[in-house]
Amino acid sequence: MPFKALAPWRPMRQVAGPNGMLADVAEPGIPGAGGDWALLRTVDPLDARRAAYRHRISADFPMWGQTWRSEITANWTDDGSNVMRGVDYWIAWAVKLEPDTVSAGAGEISLLDFHVVPDPGDTQNNSPFHLFLNDGALRFMSLWNPDAVTLKSRTRLLHLWREDGVVTDRWHWFVMKARFHWDAAAGPYLRIWRALGDGPPVQIAARTGPNAFNDRAPFLPQKFGLYRWDPWTGAPTRTIYSKGFYVLRDQAGAPPLDEHEMLALLRSI
Repeated sequence: MPFKALAPWRPMRQVAGPNGMLADVAEPGIPGAGGDWALLRTVDPLDARRAAYRHRISADFPMWGQTWRSEITANWTDDGSNVMRGVDYWIAWAVKLEPDTVSAGAGEISLLDFHVVPDPGDTQNNSPFHLFLNDGALRFMSLWNPDAVTLKSRTRLLHLWREDGVVTDRWHWFVMKARFHWDAAAGPYLRIWRALGDGPPVQIAARTGPNAFNDRAPFLPQKFGLYRWDPWTGAPTRTIYSKGFYVLRDQAGAPPLDEHEMLALLRSI
């Protein structure tokens, strides 16, 4: 879909400088520097019949403060475009890593997170759910804290899944079913499947229990793409491809969904 066609879902772009509507981006994307692109709507690198976003950050690209970004994010409001606490969702996204993301000295980048909206007095500013890539290892992390003031010292952390030596020649297709909440009585849970290349979905993580912070904002803005905060090391670029980000509310009366249906959606893009 052209960028302008995405307006009803109100996605934002985070590259350099203040957020802006993704629907206002001129085709085919957002320039970086030297004729290169920070965010590009292009063809699937493994199947020219299909589409993809290409996300790239570079030591030569404009920065946002002290960070490099090529991300797409939900609008940071309760306008309905965000994941809400206590609600069941099916979520799907895909990542095709390029060799510059796993080369020697590549360091750490964030590929996806459900972001924190901190309250006054909070000292825990890391997001409660993250997919990281660090020197060739993928990992999911879940954080939670039930306190009204979210202190880092009282925040719990769980490593949900890790894979070292990740491949760069196939798509990593991820499906998740989730209900985010800080209170165990609200029935929060996470279920994550990954399919590699043409393979079937395999459940790689499951947790029942708290997985969010007790913040005033009832939503968790989802973000995906590339985000680096450490000083630059290694290769001059980091590059991934993605298929966008799909969030479907699981509610009574709706057609039934499962990990196979969500994977089929991703593979149709």
